[in-house]
This record gives sequence, C-alpha cells and structure tokens, in this order.
Amino acid sequence: MAATLSRWLSLAFALCALLGAHPLRADVAVPPLRTHVTDLTRTLSTQQAQTLEEKLRALEARKGSQLVILIVPSTQPEEIEQYATRVFDTWKVGRKNVDDGAILLWAKNDRRVRIEVGRGLEGAIPDALANRILDETLLPMFREQAWFQGLDLATDQLIDLINGEALPPPPNAGDAYDAASQRQWIERYFPVLFFLPLVIFIASFWPRQREFSASLVAAGVTTAFAYKAIDLPIESLPWVGLLFFLFGLLSAFNLIPGTGFSTDRSGTWSGGGGSSWGGGGGSSAGGGASGSY
Repeated sequence: MAATLSRWLSLAFALCALLGAHPLRADVAVPPLRTHVTDLTRTLSTQQAQTLEEKLRALEARKGSQLVILIVPSTQPEEIEQYATRVFDTWKVGRKNVDDGAILLWAKNDRRVRIEVGRGLEGAIPDALANRILDETLLPMFREQAWFQGLDLATDQLIDLINGEALPPPPNAGDAYDAASQRQWIERYFPVLFFLPLVIFIASFWPRQREFSASLVAAGVTTAFAYKAIDLPIESLPWVGLLFFLFGLLSAFNLIPGTGFSTDRSGTWSGGGGSSWGGGGGSSAGGGASGSY
C-alpha cells in the first residue's frame, strides 16, 4: 500500500514538474485564406467587406501584388508581430520570387494593428511610411470607432504606394481583369437571373410549362449554391448552370427514368467540390509597422 502511494506521488510530482517546465500555450490558429478580406469578428458589414474585397482584387489583377486584410479578436498569447509573421508564412501572400505581398492585421480586442510587408515591397512601403499610415490615418479613425473608414483610407494609401513601385507585370493581367469584371457583372445582375425563372414558374398555368420553369429554377438554385457556397471559379459558373439546366430540362420531359417535376414524382441533386483563392508563394521580410489605439 505504501509503495503504491509512493509511486503515485512520484508520478504526480513528475507531472507537475513537466507542466512547470513546459507551460501550456494555445496559439491563435491561422484561418484559411479564401478572400482578400478575412473578418473573424464580424465588424464589417457584408457591403463594406465587399467594397474592400473588390478594391484589393483589382490591385492584384492590375499589379500582381497581394494586399490582404485580416481581422481577429486577439493574437494572445503571441504579440501581434509574431502572429503576423506566422500568418505571412502560412498564407505566402505575394508572388513567389517577387514577394510583393502585404498584410493589414487588426487584433480588435487587443487594440493593436500591424502592417506586415513582403521583401519585394520594402522599397514601396518602408517602415517609416507604414508607421505614418498607422499614426496619421488608421489609428486616429479607430479611436473614433470609424472601423471601415479607417481600413478604407489606409488601404487606399497602401495601394498608392504599391502602384508607384516598379514590379514585374502580372501574367495574363488582361485575363485577370476580365475575370474580375465578369464576376462583378454576375454579382450585380444575379438577382434578376435567379428570380426571373421563379416569376415565370409562379405565373405559369400549363403543367408542361410549370415543369420547364421548374427546371430553370433548379438550374438557378444550383448555380447560386455552386457560386456562393462552394466558391467555384468564375470560369466554371456557366458550365455548372448549363449542366443542371439540361438535367432539369430532361427531367421535366421525363427523358431520365425516375426523375421529373410532375405532381407524383420528385428529383434530387447534389453537388460538391470547388477551389479557393490563395497566396502566390511570397514571403515576409519582417518589415512593417505596429501600433495601438
């Protein structure tokens, strides 16, 4: 009995010594990079985030540089400089061998902001100018809780500095710009393209017309799901819509056994897969600026 108790006490002391020598530390996880604006605090409205996203996307299409915004509640137990470096190493913002990426990191609860700059942008955004943007633009507006306005003006200033830097042109810059324009056009007119078939379906009277209209509705719903939820690349969007439109059309005329949109049958579909935007392989040089408000 005494020997057993002694062994348990020895084990307890060893465990305490181990924990004391290696304190538990849970670093904040780096979120996946899917868009130019990642807001984990939901501070920005959907429209505000989209406005920043379009501006940063246009910069990448025009210059090739990647400027991204990350908003997290806190970086603790790490300092914001350490976390920014870890984010940069994980995301690899900027083009490989050009390193023309930059991150605007905001730890909201810590009241800390950091501009992390890649090696290729150190000439365009030296530490002195990064500090000036924080001290004269971003931090004063954050003290007034003008969150979006501060981010909007600060990114404008960073974009102006990047535009003035001589960088290698992005490959297929025209194609990237056309893809961005096409995405903006679809986002603008998507409600019309989606709700028009629905209106036709509601207004229809003949059974066969209802089936045909239901096919259009199914195509619209599927395309919306693929584009918004799965985040398929813009080039594949028309093909996804066409695929399910044809499936719905054949089902409406009972050309596919076991399917159809008649009153006594129903069809189901499922979709999956996709791709996401990410960093170009750049690395950080450790430069930049940090500030508190």
